[in-house]
Amino acid sequence: MDDYYPVMGEMMTIGGTMVWLPTDGNDTPDFLIPKADTGRVKVRTGFNVSLNGKPNELLYFVSDQPQGVSLGEIYGALFRLASLRRPDYKGALGLAICAEMPAVFGSGILKSPIREFAPANGKMVTDSENMTQWFESDKEPRHSGVTGLICGIGISLQADLSLFDQEILNRIFYLHPANTGGKNQMLHNHGVFFSLQPFPDKAVNLENQIKQVVDQGDFIDMRHLLDASTIKRGLIGISYLQGLKQDV
Repeated sequence: MDDYYPVMGEMMTIGGTMVWLPTDGNDTPDFLIPKADTGRVKVRTGFNVSLNGKPNELLYFVSDQPQGVSLGEIYGALFRLASLRRPDYKGALGLAICAEMPAVFGSGILKSPIREFAPANGKMVTDSENMTQWFESDKEPRHSGVTGLICGIGISLQADLSLFDQEILNRIFYLHPANTGGKNQMLHNHGVFFSLQPFPDKAVNLENQIKQVVDQGDFIDMRHLLDASTIKRGLIGISYLQGLKQDV
């Protein structure tokens, strides 16, 4: 534990695997696959956020633009659709996606988020004053033409979010005027990327498709995903989040 804490960085689990991007300065993720998969590792984790339960819906998405559609635009469309057709929609979505991605824009945390590294100004690491010291972000695509496995959560700032635990909500998204001004939504997504794999021509079982990519694809990278990342085709599991709870 003492060795791990100072280099703790981005992490996610998906398809029975764990991918970790440590803050050791090497910018190189570790990709771990259990030798004997018991089927118990199912949660998809965005470092400090897990999605529990099966998705409510499965969406097969194809962009009519060869360059794809941004992840932010996909979330925006899903928020609008959910507000019209889902009585259980409360302003928050969890997504699990297997995607063909023309462009990947990523970011990564530069320091382990532990007390001894806390910003001197007393503000959160995601505050605008601390972002450049704590995070790196791609200005140009990091990867092009890859298969991505994405997990994430998003909230619509146009929805009434008072039904959620406000303390936990703020931990995930940092709902501060300096951070939310002019935005319609806030997203928190992670992705692990493989060599481009054949994509199904119709909706198939999402878990099986994820496992197939993990088994057959060549691992490339793992990143916190920026909203500008694009998707040309995607198999999207949608969860209409009903609550946010802290694990005990």
